[in-house]
Amino acid sequence: MDTEKNKLKEKNKLRKRRIRTWNVRSLGICGKLENLKIEMERLKIDIIGISELKWTGKGDFWSEGYRIIFSGDEPQSNRKTKPVDTFILQVYMPTSTHKDEEIEEIYEQINEVIEMTNKKSNLIVLGDWNAIVGESKEHGVTGTFGLGKRNERGHMLIEFCKERTLVITNTMFPQPIRRRYIWTMSGGRARYQIDYILDNDKVELEKLRHTITKAAEKHLKFTKEMHTKPWINNEIIDLIEKRRKYKNTVSEEGMSEYKKYKNLVNREAKKAKEEWLNNTCKDIDSCLTKGLRDKAYKNIKRFFREYKDKATILRGIDGKIITEGKKKLEEYTCGTMGHRKRRCRAVKYRKPILKEEFETALNELKHNKATGIDNISGEMLKALEGQGKEILFKII
Repeated sequence: MDTEKNKLKEKNKLRKRRIRTWNVRSLGICGKLENLKIEMERLKIDIIGISELKWTGKGDFWSEGYRIIFSGDEPQSNRKTKPVDTFILQVYMPTSTHKDEEIEEIYEQINEVIEMTNKKSNLIVLGDWNAIVGESKEHGVTGTFGLGKRNERGHMLIEFCKERTLVITNTMFPQPIRRRYIWTMSGGRARYQIDYILDNDKVELEKLRHTITKAAEKHLKFTKEMHTKPWINNEIIDLIEKRRKYKNTVSEEGMSEYKKYKNLVNREAKKAKEEWLNNTCKDIDSCLTKGLRDKAYKNIKRFFREYKDKATILRGIDGKIITEGKKKLEEYTCGTMGHRKRRCRAVKYRKPILKEEFETALNELKHNKATGIDNISGEMLKALEGQGKEILFKII
């Protein structure tokens, strides 16, 4: 029973959410809302962003199992995604008849809203951008599955994505051209892709992390790291374990065994330490002979390392110890660096990483390094092949 529950939890955790954005050109027509719900049910859509709703006022209501929040109301949903929150921002950009200054002002408003979200959360910005990003690839922003030729508003959207490290997801996966266009000019003279879904890429990163860690748990053996001296080998550790079994015994036989193993541990440890020191000295001498001074000095530091005390307190300008954390630290910073708060967001774009550079950096990852908060080691990344490596390259 527990196994079935765990499988169900795992299935729900990995269930993909279908997110779409549509320009419906008004839901004010009788029956249009019902039509929308039928299409959502048919296409199995979980969340949809609607442009040009053309409803007056603001509202939040339920209609036959669908929750509808319209006209930019404050978020009121009590549903939360796990393990982190998901923020969804629906956008409608003015058409090309409006001035660039107006478009830039709207981008600033979007930036202000994004600044209010938690940086660790998933962010989805979707809607009718009235821009064409085209089929040409922009590394880290768009794929090759757009439509048409990029226009000026498309360049503005891409610059915005670079600044916010967002990815235009519906240009990343293959689909036939007949499914890419969103808006058709009257008479069918031209078709355009102007609705886009922007993602902060944390979803793809989380899926990759989950896949790697699950594969590692299934196929790799995890061992607990023993924080011991470098000369303590497995034989000595086994003797220590045997000694521990007799440590709390009160019988004469048990105390005798404890003393025996205690002496064995001390004797073997001294012997192993002396052997390790001799080998290390030989290694240092060999490095100096070969001219490998950096490696030699690194080994020497193991013998003559000076440990410095770390500062565990922070004092204010008046010399008193600061104990109230963040607030006092802010006062201290303002007092030493000036009270004027500046808000500066300098964006420096980097050139796209080449596939060859990515391959080289991946192969040069060092072994036996500590993992980060994602519990993924360099060895796991180097073992990626095919699609896994391609996904990692796209995320980077």
